[in-house]
Parts: sequence; structure tokens; C-alpha cells
Amino acid sequence: MTDVGYLQSMLQCDVDAMVADGAVGVIAQVCTDDGEIRARSGVADTATGAPVPFDAHFRIGSNTKTFVAVAMLQLIAEARLQLDDPLRRWLPGLLEGAGYDAEAIRVRHLLQHTSGISDYLLDERFQAVFADVDGLLHHFTADDLVGYALARPAVFKPGSRWEYSNINYILAGMIIERVTGRTWEQQVTERVIEPLGLRETVAPQQPQLPGPHAVGYYWDPDTDAYLDVTLMDPSWAGAAGSMVSTLHDLGIFWRAMGSGLLLPPAQVAQMRTTVVVNDPTRIAGGAYGLGIGAAPLSCGGVYWTHGGSLPGFKTFNAVSDDGETSVIISVSGHGKSEGTQTLGRDIIDRTLCALK
Repeated sequence: MTDVGYLQSMLQCDVDAMVADGAVGVIAQVCTDDGEIRARSGVADTATGAPVPFDAHFRIGSNTKTFVAVAMLQLIAEARLQLDDPLRRWLPGLLEGAGYDAEAIRVRHLLQHTSGISDYLLDERFQAVFADVDGLLHHFTADDLVGYALARPAVFKPGSRWEYSNINYILAGMIIERVTGRTWEQQVTERVIEPLGLRETVAPQQPQLPGPHAVGYYWDPDTDAYLDVTLMDPSWAGAAGSMVSTLHDLGIFWRAMGSGLLLPPAQVAQMRTTVVVNDPTRIAGGAYGLGIGAAPLSCGGVYWTHGGSLPGFKTFNAVSDDGETSVIISVSGHGKSEGTQTLGRDIIDRTLCALK
């Protein structure tokens, strides 16, 4: 095994580089069967200069999708629905008159981002709400978000290619509620959070973050300054990105994902059956399964991942293919430099290759 002292110094240099590149605060954790190492850099609050606590809560953004996919695949394992069920079966009438084929779009397409449904984030009405910081406190319903998405034409024929769209997981959350009679938040809590003992992981209903936490800073190029966007109504992200967690909890979750502990073998295989991702901003050179991505390592092989980004916070995560090593990184104030994405991926690659 790589010398722990070397790995610790390497991780510290890497998180320092992220702050030097423009991030406000960074915390990172590497977990193996032999223990964990942690590093941090920058500050939690520019006013006080306090460091980011290692147990800080942060918004995990689209990492939420992996939790939701696990809950849905558990329902599939229980034969309560099927991957090839058409949307019309579970959400009758929802897509009628919108130019979409509710028979051709299947549950699989939602989890895989191959549905062709336009992302609600692209709708001008949605963007108008977010034109200023106050818009982050606006409350949306799932029906609101569906309405924004369906106002735009289909991007492609279902199943013909891959394109990331948050509406896929809003619809997945609605299907979970239709199948079970309980919200996606309740199902994720009962099926994933509680069995793994993730005590600091929540699907929030309030705009406040649990303490402790760093300030969520958003870079505003118009004013050349960071804005405090810590308060945020999570409804606009919903089942696509509203959850909150910690380094410790996400390390447990991703090692469970890598070890196949959350799903029967058949559903693990379904989740890991991937399509090519032709968008380097998402998973460079990689592929996407059902709520999870596969990215190549420079030393050979792949790791499994699903990052997340919301105003104020960016999360990088990874688990080795054998499930033995996880890497979790949380960044506050990530918008100033485009280099954050590259640096985060580099940390994951160097760490997993060092421990391979």
C-alpha cells in the first residue's frame, strides 16, 4: 500500500491547489479498509477566517440522483415496476399534448438520461426566477418543473443517445411516489439512508443547512465578488439534486455502492450497464449507467462516480471498481475558475491510482 504520509501530503497539496485556483474552502476524505485520511484548505467563512469543519454539511447536488436510482432499482427488484415500463403506465396523461411519446419513454430512459426530454433548467421562465439571489428562495413543485421541461421540444428520440437532463429524475421521483404512495424523500431515507446509518444525510424541506457547515459562496462575474447563497429552497432541485450530506456519510454510501451492498446482483448489473457519454463536461471519456457514471483511470480500469453542483457547493466523489476505496471532496465557492472541475478529477485519479 502507498505510504500514508505520502498520500496525506499529496492530498493536502491538491486541496491547496483548488483554493489557489479560486475556491473558498475545500475538504476531502479518502477511505480504505485500513482507515481514512483527510485534508482541508481555505476557509468556511471569509469574514471569520475559520477553517471548514471536517464534519461540515454540504449540498451534494446531483449525487442525489444515485440515491434515487438505488431506491427505484430496489422497487424493481421487488417487482413493483419494471425498467421497461412506459411512462404512460405510471404518469398517465402527464406528457399528453406536449409532443412527447409517453409510450416510447421508459423508466430506463429516465435513470439513464436517454429520454430526450429537455432540461427544465433551460427554460427561460425558470431562468428568470433565478436572475438574482432572492430567486433561490422561490418554492417550486415537481409539476412546475415538469411544466418548464415540457414547454420545450424533445431533444432526440428516446433511447437514441445520451444527454443529461434533470427532469429525468424529477419524473423518477414522481414515479416512486406513484408506485409506493410515499415521497421519494421517504423512500430514500428508509431504503438507503437508515440502513447505512447515514445520520447526517437528509433530503431537506427547508432552505437552512444543518450545522456545522461552510458558507455557500457563489461567484458573481458581474460584481467580481462572491455572494452568500447558503440559504436555498431545495425544491427546484428535488429528486435531481436537493440532498445534503457530509464527507463521512458519502464515503460510506459510495463504498456501499462499489461493493454492491445496496442492491441484489441483477440490479447491480443493470445499474452498471452503461452507454457512452459524449459530454466531457460530465464524465470525460466515460460512460453512464442508471444513476451512476464510469470514468477511466490513467493507470487503467475505471471508477464509479456521480458528482454534484449547486450554487455555493460542488461535490466530487468516486469509488474504486472493487469498492475498497472512496474519495469525497466538497468545495465551497467553486464558480470563479473552470479549473475546479479538472483539479477535482485529478485528485480522484491520482489517489485511486496511488492506492491501486
